[in-house]
Amino acid sequence: MASARGTTSRCIRTPRGQQRSIRRDEARSRLLDVAGSRPSPSPSELRHKIPTYYMWLYRNDRAWLDERMLELPRGRRAEKRRVDWIARDIALARAIRSAAQAIRASEDVPIRISLSELGRRTGRSSWLEKQRAKLPICSILLQDVLETVAEFQARRLQWWERHLRDKEGLSPAPSKLHRVAGIPTRRRASEADSFSRH
Repeated sequence: MASARGTTSRCIRTPRGQQRSIRRDEARSRLLDVAGSRPSPSPSELRHKIPTYYMWLYRNDRAWLDERMLELPRGRRAEKRRVDWIARDIALARAIRSAAQAIRASEDVPIRISLSELGRRTGRSSWLEKQRAKLPICSILLQDVLETVAEFQARRLQWWERHLRDKEGLSPAPSKLHRVAGIPTRRRASEADSFSRH
């Protein structure tokens, strides 16, 4: 019992940075163990064997993971003609993140970070619409970067409020703000919804 309490106490006192380092070393070691097995696994086989460690490394140690992925064989001889979806997944995830950041950083009137917009900017609409099962990294990333309608409207209202304040020197009235932003107020949205039901 005393031993268990001692272990708990040591865990509690372990700094967060040290815990992260321990977790990183554990994930790296596990991936290298599996990657060094015989026959050598392809990137897709490795990902399916240790999905938890793989995704932790993707989120927290991506540069190291990408280097290890490039060192792995690209499947058996019979698989050499197959598309390398691991490499496509990694490359497209980078492009998606870059596109989402560019949309948010733009000083122009905001546009929504939608699947269609990201597909248009990356040139991979068909992959995102039809091949999502083969793009697990992209699927996880999209959950973080895609905007709901409410999130987009809030960002658009903030942009227009700053724009009108800089232009006119005064904060605009809510009704004017919603009108120029093209977003109905709650009352107008409720009335429109009620009308559409009749």
